[in-house]
Amino acid sequence: GTVNPERQKQNVREGDTTMKSRTMAALRQAQQLGHRALHAWHPAFLLGMALTFAAQASTAAGQSPVDPSTPNPAGENLQTPLADVPDDDGLPAVLARVHPAWRGFAPTWTEAPCPFPASEEYDFERVDCGYVLVPENRRNPDSRLIRLSIARVHSEEEQPAAGTTVFLNGGPGNPIVRAAPRWSRMEMPFTRELLQISDLILLDQRGTGYSQGFFCRGFDTVQADAPDPMSESVIPDLISAYRLCLDEGAQRGVDISAYTTWDNAMDVRDLRRALGLTEWNVFGGSYGTELGQMVLRIDPSGVRSAVLDSVVAPPPLAWGGRSFGMRSALEAINTACVEHGACAEHYGDLTELAERAVERYREEPLVLEDIPLDVSSSGRMVLNHRVIASGFFSALYNRQLYPAVPALMEAVADRNEVALRSTAILLTNPPSLEWGSGMGVVAACTGFGPVSPERRNELRADEPFWFEAFAARSGYLDACEGLGLFEPDPLHTFLESDRPVLLAVGAVDPITPPAYAEYVLTGLENGVLMEVPYTGHFATAPECATSVMAAFLRSPLETPDQSCIGEMAGIDFATRYKPTDAVYQLYQAIDEGRYTGLIAPVLAMLVLLAAVLAYPTAWLGRTLDGQASEHAAQRRLAWIASVLLLSGAAALVLSVFQTFSRSFALLPLGLVGPTAWVMPLLVLGLLLSLLSMIQVVRKPGDVGTLTGVGLVLAAGIALSVSLLLLGLLL
Repeated sequence: GTVNPERQKQNVREGDTTMKSRTMAALRQAQQLGHRALHAWHPAFLLGMALTFAAQASTAAGQSPVDPSTPNPAGENLQTPLADVPDDDGLPAVLARVHPAWRGFAPTWTEAPCPFPASEEYDFERVDCGYVLVPENRRNPDSRLIRLSIARVHSEEEQPAAGTTVFLNGGPGNPIVRAAPRWSRMEMPFTRELLQISDLILLDQRGTGYSQGFFCRGFDTVQADAPDPMSESVIPDLISAYRLCLDEGAQRGVDISAYTTWDNAMDVRDLRRALGLTEWNVFGGSYGTELGQMVLRIDPSGVRSAVLDSVVAPPPLAWGGRSFGMRSALEAINTACVEHGACAEHYGDLTELAERAVERYREEPLVLEDIPLDVSSSGRMVLNHRVIASGFFSALYNRQLYPAVPALMEAVADRNEVALRSTAILLTNPPSLEWGSGMGVVAACTGFGPVSPERRNELRADEPFWFEAFAARSGYLDACEGLGLFEPDPLHTFLESDRPVLLAVGAVDPITPPAYAEYVLTGLENGVLMEVPYTGHFATAPECATSVMAAFLRSPLETPDQSCIGEMAGIDFATRYKPTDAVYQLYQAIDEGRYTGLIAPVLAMLVLLAAVLAYPTAWLGRTLDGQASEHAAQRRLAWIASVLLLSGAAALVLSVFQTFSRSFALLPLGLVGPTAWVMPLLVLGLLLSLLSMIQVVRKPGDVGTLTGVGLVLAAGIALSVSLLLLGLLL
């Protein structure tokens, strides 16, 4: 990590982006926006008991360390104080922080093999990978270099209209390089629109994914099997575990203090330079919007335009204020339920339903046993009121779950153990050692995450129910003070910028509600706000919002047409469904590679399909040959029976398909669609095939007819019995 002496003499001159201090009037305005957001937001709703229902299990695994330069002694305070460095040689404060030894550092791009599994399918000509070496700690002249992993997905166009866009992922700590093959296939409207107008750069931020350094990866902050999970009693254990893995990282040479949002933003600037780009577009999602704001502050001349999706706001509206966001999201989803009509009539007020469901677990938690180990490392899960509240909060992120949310809330309120168990398993992501929990905790504690004592008092007074439910949730922010990391960066504050910025926010987003984007908008001279109804986190996912984003990136200085936003369809809430968990149990069996339950019904349906095709063919042949048959009536009955039996099976398949299409979260609860037709069609088909068999037996002599009718009857019995045993005879 030595620096060329000649480079030490160079000073990187940047435009003056010195942060102006915000006035008390602006703070009062932010607070007013916050209170107004409790009443103003418009659409959608959701529930779904997971994401938090399961542990992201896994410990801070040690991975191959890079040769250390100056390892920190174990037990030392891991956070170097972040003092506001005065201007040096005319540099703004955000750049004067860089030690003179690193100001002339010239990063370079090095091409390297892509790290994706061999099974990944993608266009090798459109995706390439590499890395850039950057100083781990630009404040330390003796810092080592660390490697940042990058994937480039090239546009369909040779000269894309929007140039190049860098994607800054959220978390903090969520990797993104691994998504390059999937994104290159352009299966989603978002990636399809983006790659038609822009090359895409995917960066694994320092401490995440395939980038260095390696510390506190895949850390479990949920502890779902604790006696009282997400309560203050588990925080000491959380801090101890974090302290252990942070100390281990420090002993292996990781400079823990250098994993802040400022360091990440300097990496982004160096990446642009390494790629030889004069300017590019910055797309930030969730925490990536916090990082994007820092990039706009540090490297404004290198930003052609920015899209900030699911906007994190600086204090006082820090993203640690979960109770405020929860109320905003619940009111938005309830508004959508009222618009739906049947939803409100069936479920009532969803905000009240959610609180009632949470309250059911306050005095009497529910303990689930035999949970898969990838959900809980001990096979056990304790559902107290805090876990239920956090599950609702997490479910509101995802618009794909919204149709099922009221039904899931109702199931939780009824303490439906089957629904709770299956939903927890269904919505749980397997743990990943690519998740940078170490970077996440440092960036969260030194950035926009922590809430001031004054703001906490406001939240407690405004939202006492949800404030208490979220008072301790065993996340990043619960560990800040105990780890000595609670020291917000004084250079990381409210943004004022003249660059073109599109702020996108989902009306039902609980973690970054619309009020946050409105506050950030007040500092943007060329900012545009897009509030997307019936949508949670990742507001640019709906097709309409994606088209608005693409129009903005094509022409950042023109206000994009948002007329399609007002035409978006509401949420199709599930109010009537056939209760059953049988389909989910079959789904689980197939997912685990157990297909035996499908053998009998599939073979039966193949026989019935053959009969449906064979009888008309045989009839046509006899008619052309002029042959008459005394069993023609029996054959017709058998053919009609085959059609009815197949129709019953088809009604079941159609119901499963419609349930998946509406929301996969409905699957543990039951099925929507033509479920009422399944049993009548099967019963009628069985009766007709039996009647046909009786008539053939009474007039023997035609072996072919007897065999055909017998096969139809046997297939009908096999189909009905197998569906009955599987619990699918609805």
